[in-house]
Amino acid sequence: MKKLHRAIRQTRAKSVIIGGGVSANRGLRAAMERFPFPVHVPPLRYCTDNAAMSGGLAHVYYEQGKFSELSLDAITFSQFAR
Repeated sequence: MKKLHRAIRQTRAKSVIIGGGVSANRGLRAAMERFPFPVHVPPLRYCTDNAAMSGGLAHVYYEQGKFSELSLDAITFSQFAR
């Protein structure tokens, strides 16, 4: 919560959006109910783990026979941000 408060001060944000698998955390949801800014959290049924989403997409590609070469290298977001 300290880091979130710091981020809001630094960015001058007016609200907070929580998403992905972490948004299913009940402790986080309870803490956000007392947060002094508007907080947007999706319904629990939409708070899936990113690994599950990646696995689901991989299954679709597998069914379609779409495969990558084993030489494929991972690209991080920071490499795009340069």
